[in-house]
Amino acid sequence: MLRACLVMMFVLCALCGLYLLVFAPEFFMPVRDDLRQFGPLAARTLGAALTVIALLAFIFLRHQYAKVRRYPSPAVQAIYFALIVLALVLLNLSLNQAEPVPAPPAQSTPPNPYQLESRANKIDFDVPDSRKFPRHPASTTVA
Repeated sequence: MLRACLVMMFVLCALCGLYLLVFAPEFFMPVRDDLRQFGPLAARTLGAALTVIALLAFIFLRHQYAKVRRYPSPAVQAIYFALIVLALVLLNLSLNQAEPVPAPPAQSTPPNPYQLESRANKIDFDVPDSRKFPRHPASTTVA
Protein backbone atom coordinates (compact mmCIF):
# COMPACT_ATOMS: atom_id res chain seq x y z
CA MET A 1 0.00 0.00 0.00
CA LEU A 2 2.78 2.42 0.86
CA ARG A 3 4.56 1.63 -2.39
CA ALA A 4 1.41 2.37 -4.38
CA CYS A 5 0.93 5.72 -2.61
CA LEU A 6 4.55 6.64 -3.21
CA VAL A 7 4.36 5.77 -6.90
CA MET A 8 1.08 7.68 -7.22
CA MET A 9 2.68 10.74 -5.58
CA PHE A 10 5.65 10.43 -7.93
CA VAL A 11 3.45 10.24 -11.03
CA LEU A 12 1.16 13.09 -9.95
CA CYS A 13 4.08 15.38 -9.08
CA ALA A 14 5.80 14.58 -12.36
CA LEU A 15 2.68 15.08 -14.51
CA CYS A 16 1.45 18.22 -12.74
CA GLY A 17 4.95 19.69 -12.58
CA LEU A 18 5.58 19.15 -16.28
CA TYR A 19 2.12 20.50 -17.16
CA LEU A 20 2.74 23.67 -15.15
CA LEU A 21 6.23 24.07 -16.64
CA VAL A 22 5.09 23.67 -20.24
CA PHE A 23 1.70 25.42 -20.33
CA ALA A 24 1.96 27.85 -17.35
CA PRO A 25 -1.79 28.44 -16.90
CA GLU A 26 -3.12 31.12 -14.58
CA PHE A 27 -5.09 29.66 -11.70
CA PHE A 28 -6.40 30.43 -8.23
CA MET A 29 -5.40 28.53 -5.10
CA PRO A 30 -6.55 29.10 -1.51
CA VAL A 31 -3.62 29.78 0.82
CA ARG A 32 -4.59 29.96 4.49
CA ASP A 33 -7.25 32.68 4.77
CA ASP A 34 -7.00 34.30 1.36
CA LEU A 35 -7.10 33.40 -2.31
CA ARG A 36 -3.92 33.58 -4.42
CA GLN A 37 -3.78 34.11 -8.16
CA PHE A 38 -0.87 32.30 -9.73
CA GLY A 39 0.35 33.99 -12.90
CA PRO A 40 2.50 32.32 -15.55
CA LEU A 41 5.79 32.90 -13.71
CA ALA A 42 4.42 31.63 -10.38
CA ALA A 43 2.87 28.61 -12.16
CA ARG A 44 6.21 27.75 -13.79
CA THR A 45 7.99 28.12 -10.45
CA LEU A 46 5.46 25.80 -8.81
CA GLY A 47 5.86 23.36 -11.71
CA ALA A 48 9.63 23.39 -11.21
CA ALA A 49 9.16 22.67 -7.50
CA LEU A 50 6.83 19.74 -8.27
CA THR A 51 9.28 18.38 -10.82
CA VAL A 52 12.11 18.55 -8.26
CA ILE A 53 9.89 16.70 -5.75
CA ALA A 54 9.22 14.04 -8.42
CA LEU A 55 12.98 13.75 -8.95
CA LEU A 56 13.45 13.29 -5.21
CA ALA A 57 10.83 10.52 -5.23
CA PHE A 58 12.58 8.85 -8.16
CA ILE A 59 15.94 8.89 -6.35
CA PHE A 60 14.30 7.48 -3.24
CA LEU A 61 12.50 4.73 -5.15
CA ARG A 62 15.64 3.78 -7.02
CA HIS A 63 17.65 3.37 -3.81
CA GLN A 64 14.83 1.81 -1.79
CA TYR A 65 13.88 -0.88 -4.27
CA ALA A 66 17.29 -1.73 -5.74
CA LYS A 67 18.31 -5.39 -5.92
CA VAL A 68 21.19 -4.80 -3.52
CA ARG A 69 20.13 -2.42 -0.77
CA ARG A 70 22.85 -0.24 0.61
CA TYR A 71 23.13 3.28 1.90
CA PRO A 72 23.60 5.94 -0.75
CA SER A 73 27.03 7.48 -1.01
CA PRO A 74 27.75 10.84 0.65
CA ALA A 75 27.67 12.52 -2.76
CA VAL A 76 24.16 11.20 -3.43
CA GLN A 77 23.09 12.30 0.06
CA ALA A 78 24.46 15.79 -0.59
CA ILE A 79 22.62 15.96 -3.92
CA TYR A 80 19.42 14.76 -2.23
CA PHE A 81 19.74 17.44 0.47
CA ALA A 82 20.42 20.13 -2.14
CA LEU A 83 17.32 19.04 -4.08
CA ILE A 84 15.19 19.20 -0.90
CA VAL A 85 16.41 22.74 -0.23
CA LEU A 86 15.80 23.68 -3.89
CA ALA A 87 12.23 22.31 -3.75
CA LEU A 88 11.48 24.26 -0.57
CA VAL A 89 12.94 27.46 -2.03
CA LEU A 90 10.93 27.06 -5.25
CA LEU A 91 7.70 26.38 -3.32
CA ASN A 92 8.27 29.46 -1.16
CA LEU A 93 9.13 31.55 -4.21
CA SER A 94 6.00 30.46 -6.07
CA LEU A 95 3.76 31.26 -3.09
CA ASN A 96 5.40 34.67 -2.71
CA GLN A 97 5.01 35.43 -6.42
CA ALA A 98 1.29 34.67 -6.36
CA GLU A 99 -0.80 37.76 -5.82
CA PRO A 100 -3.43 37.75 -3.07
CA VAL A 101 -6.88 38.58 -4.38
CA PRO A 102 -10.14 38.99 -2.48
CA ALA A 103 -12.38 35.98 -2.42
CA PRO A 104 -15.34 36.24 -4.82
CA PRO A 105 -18.70 36.74 -3.13
CA ALA A 106 -20.96 33.75 -2.89
CA GLN A 107 -23.57 33.60 -5.63
CA SER A 108 -26.52 32.78 -3.42
CA THR A 109 -26.29 31.35 0.03
CA PRO A 110 -29.48 29.70 1.26
CA PRO A 111 -30.64 30.76 4.71
CA ASN A 112 -29.59 28.49 7.53
CA PRO A 113 -32.77 27.13 9.19
CA TYR A 114 -30.83 26.13 12.28
CA GLN A 115 -29.77 29.62 13.31
CA LEU A 116 -31.42 30.39 16.63
CA GLU A 117 -31.55 34.17 16.25
CA SER A 118 -33.42 34.24 12.97
CA ARG A 119 -35.94 31.61 14.09
CA ALA A 120 -36.48 33.22 17.50
CA ASN A 121 -37.36 36.54 15.87
CA LYS A 122 -40.03 34.91 13.73
CA ILE A 123 -41.82 33.03 16.51
CA ASP A 124 -44.46 34.94 18.47
CA PHE A 125 -45.25 33.33 21.81
CA ASP A 126 -47.91 35.81 23.05
CA VAL A 127 -51.23 35.34 21.30
CA PRO A 128 -51.90 33.23 18.24
CA ASP A 129 -52.60 35.25 15.16
CA SER A 130 -56.23 35.03 14.03
CA ARG A 131 -55.16 34.86 10.40
CA LYS A 132 -53.08 31.77 11.10
CA PHE A 133 -55.72 30.10 13.29
CA PRO A 134 -59.18 31.12 12.04
CA ARG A 135 -62.05 30.54 14.41
CA HIS A 136 -64.70 28.00 13.66
CA PRO A 137 -67.67 29.64 11.92
CA ALA A 138 -70.11 28.24 14.50
CA SER A 139 -68.23 29.82 17.42
CA THR A 140 -68.43 33.35 16.08
CA THR A 141 -71.12 35.60 17.43
CA VAL A 142 -73.19 37.77 15.19
CA ALA A 143 -74.05 41.16 16.58
